[in-house]
Amino acid sequence: MEVIRPHHSPAHLVGETCNISSNGVLFKTDHPIDLGESLEYYVTLPTAPSPNERLRLRCVGKVVRVLGETHQPTPDHVFAVTMERYEFMRQRVAAKATTV
Repeated sequence: MEVIRPHHSPAHLVGETCNISSNGVLFKTDHPIDLGESLEYYVTLPTAPSPNERLRLRCVGKVVRVLGETHQPTPDHVFAVTMERYEFMRQRVAAKATTV
């Protein structure tokens, strides 16, 4: 999972999706995020229609729950984020080269 936070440092975070539903996503990351913060985030889905494509879900939402009270970078920050808008995006993936 990738998180984009305009006007924050760091602006780009990588996290792990814990749970996803039609209402939002629960994820964890190494950096704290504030309650009420608006985010753009991308979830890469585990399978795609073709081996040369990657299917990603691009979402915009707001942090509605924060677990882990520390403001220090740790792997234990867990956040619930709404899914206010979303779109599916396909990305081409370079084919793996085969050697003989």
